[in-house]
Amino acid sequence: MYTAVVRFFDALERVITAVTDGVSGAWRGFRDGPLEHFLFALILVITGVVVLVQAAFEELDRLLAVVEKGLISVALLAMVALSFLDYLRREVPGFDLEIQGGPNMAVVLMVWVGFLGASLATRQRKHLAVDATDRILSPKAARLVKRFTALAAAVFCWHFTDFAMALVEESLLSGAGQDGLPLWDWLAGPVNFVAALVLSGGSALALAGLAVPLGFAAIWRRRWHAEALERTRPDEELTLPSIAQAVDAFSAVAGLAFMLLLVATLWKPTNEAGEPISWEPISLDATAGQSAADLKKLDAELDALIFDTGTPAPAKSGADTSVEALLKTSSAGAKFPMWLAQAVIPLSFALMALRFLGIALVGRFDIAPVTGPPVMVQGKSRGARDLIFAGLFPGIILGLGATLGMSTGTLILVGALLLLLTGAPLFLGVGVAAVACVTLIQDISAFTVAKDMYEAVKKEELLAIPFFVLAGNIMTKGTIADRLVGVARAAMGRLPGGLGLATIFSCALFAAISGSSPVTVIAVGSIMFPMLIRERYPERYSLGVLTSAGSLGIIIPPSVPMIIYAIMVGQTLMSVGKGMIDPETGLLPGGLETSVLQLSPNDLFIAGILPGLFIAGVLAVYTLYQTRPTRKDIDLAPVVFEGGYFANLLREVKRSWASLLLPVLILGGIYGVLGPLRFTVTEAAAVAVVYALLVELLFHRELKPKQLPKVLSESGVMMGSLFLIIVLAIAFNKFLAEQYIPQDAAAWLKANVHAKWQFLILANLFLLALGCVMDIISAILIVAPLLAPIALQYGIHPVHFGIMFIVNLELGYLTPPMGINLFVSSTVFERSVIEVIRATIPFFLLMLFCLMVIALVPGLSLALL
Repeated sequence: MYTAVVRFFDALERVITAVTDGVSGAWRGFRDGPLEHFLFALILVITGVVVLVQAAFEELDRLLAVVEKGLISVALLAMVALSFLDYLRREVPGFDLEIQGGPNMAVVLMVWVGFLGASLATRQRKHLAVDATDRILSPKAARLVKRFTALAAAVFCWHFTDFAMALVEESLLSGAGQDGLPLWDWLAGPVNFVAALVLSGGSALALAGLAVPLGFAAIWRRRWHAEALERTRPDEELTLPSIAQAVDAFSAVAGLAFMLLLVATLWKPTNEAGEPISWEPISLDATAGQSAADLKKLDAELDALIFDTGTPAPAKSGADTSVEALLKTSSAGAKFPMWLAQAVIPLSFALMALRFLGIALVGRFDIAPVTGPPVMVQGKSRGARDLIFAGLFPGIILGLGATLGMSTGTLILVGALLLLLTGAPLFLGVGVAAVACVTLIQDISAFTVAKDMYEAVKKEELLAIPFFVLAGNIMTKGTIADRLVGVARAAMGRLPGGLGLATIFSCALFAAISGSSPVTVIAVGSIMFPMLIRERYPERYSLGVLTSAGSLGIIIPPSVPMIIYAIMVGQTLMSVGKGMIDPETGLLPGGLETSVLQLSPNDLFIAGILPGLFIAGVLAVYTLYQTRPTRKDIDLAPVVFEGGYFANLLREVKRSWASLLLPVLILGGIYGVLGPLRFTVTEAAAVAVVYALLVELLFHRELKPKQLPKVLSESGVMMGSLFLIIVLAIAFNKFLAEQYIPQDAAAWLKANVHAKWQFLILANLFLLALGCVMDIISAILIVAPLLAPIALQYGIHPVHFGIMFIVNLELGYLTPPMGINLFVSSTVFERSVIEVIRATIPFFLLMLFCLMVIALVPGLSLALL
């Protein structure tokens, strides 16, 4: 019995072993054979698909960037031409070339330039942001935070695309036209073609047909690019041959058509009855649809209306005066479709959403090394700091706020600020705050924000911003800055410290043209710093004077921050200031006339002259003291000129007369001291671009025509990074005004701060601290509309407060951690930020003294008004 049992189990063991070995062998054969091959093929296919999709999207993104740059370049030139021609028509006798609706078309083009520039800024990662994460966190943690903020920006932009599309569909459904902009004859065909294509429903066959040549073009270009890189030496610049340029041009046009067909396939607008909207071609014939009997009746009614005194109507002989002829020649018929002007908003937000998503997924960021004083607690490790600042701190703040019962508005404010501090683009913080406030507090659709954004850009003053940005770029790429420096140096002659004085006045001259502080530091500093060192000026003085004098770019007019300040604050003052008028005297607090509520950039420009010259004069006196002949610890090189003083000065003036005329022309026209030549700020900016182009292209010939597209596209990107913030901030400020937040803040301060001087001290201390952590544009957009009405409540003239506000934040260019000039100087002069900060301390104290004088002596700002 025992033996039988053993045999049975032995047999069972053999069977199980055989089955196990068979299954194992079969599994090994399957695993090492078909399964391995299948998985390898699957991985290969997935990898290939991922690489192919990534390459396809990168190529499509590149083609879209080519189209965007082309549109921006053409639109910028058209904007300048339209504004300049409109000025000539109005001011030059005998110039009768009138382009109906030209200024309004320039505004529409500005909208396209601004939003397309914002899209390109996303691709080039040039959106304005607070880069505190780079200087606080480790590179790995900073990348993670940047990926999070890019993902948040992608989500916001994608959701905002829906709100913008609702705006476009509303204008399409109502058939609204752009105010004051007739549809020009030559534009009717392209508008009808594009509209019919987009509203046709699209065609999958057409999309597939376009995809094939696009794919071949992309493959050929990548192959050519790889071969060209192999043939090119490291020190050579890779240039496109004519055939590659032709392929690029074809690909860009095909890519644009592909995107239009894609939009046509995805976008299905319907009317109120739910039926698809089909495009009806716009007819420029105003009599279309009118019968002969209707026209004759209308003609008779018009005659009766005009000649209602009983006088018989004159005989219609000679010229055709019928209503039919009048309607045919009238420009009041067809208008430029508003939906087509607005279409760039959802388009740009959709592109930004996809580009931010790509940035978040790829995660490639240029993390700057930690420069400047570390913002950290001593003894903490980098990992602990990452945990505190990137995780616990924001979470604890928001959690405590929710637990302690903070109001919705306060939580929105805290969340937006934390978002900004994590390095999110500035427009994201402003946009999230605007959308959250409108939806959560006012309980209305965020569609209102999109509508307010578009309404906000209907300001001709905004045109001055892209024009001055473009003029500054043209001058920086050319030689205007170099020639102005030569004149300033020759004017100082052999005066002790003359080169230092020439540096200050060169910055003042260039600031009077470019209106930008960083641009002034780059343009003048790159020329003057080597000269100062070569002539044995102390390096610390040289760094300090260039970094500080460069900040004159925002106080000496024309100034982009002044334009933005006037637009933002002027709108708030008009809505808030009416409630401050004394019913008995009809005056504002402090006895101010109600006319001060109409704040214009011209007023700020005029008011900035004396404060700007005062600051430059103080810096000049300090320079004379630092370079005095009795000082033994420095040995300046003797100034050597060819010939005498006047001969040298005359030679430099002769060399630079065209450059010198530019500030004379622009500032003289703005201030009205050139007789018949009088400009508004926008006209002056357009004239500056035209004149700079003529000087650099025809007289100096240093700027080559082939460089112009790059200058134009770079200007569009700079404009886009500002434009998106401006329009979102204007929409947000409208919410603040509707909620009476400025009025409530003014009432609280009035109840707790009783004297004007007390308010001035508090405002200056607050603005000085604000300048340390926020750039001037952000401060103007967010803080100025809140503080300006409060200052008015204390009887402070809005222009005086504006100059004080801008000078305060001018000091912010010299204070870490947000001192832009500090980092620009560190990069341009190849010195550490610590060295630059130490060099600017004496100049910062001098400018602080100037600020006190400007704040306490209103006449310095108001004397020329």
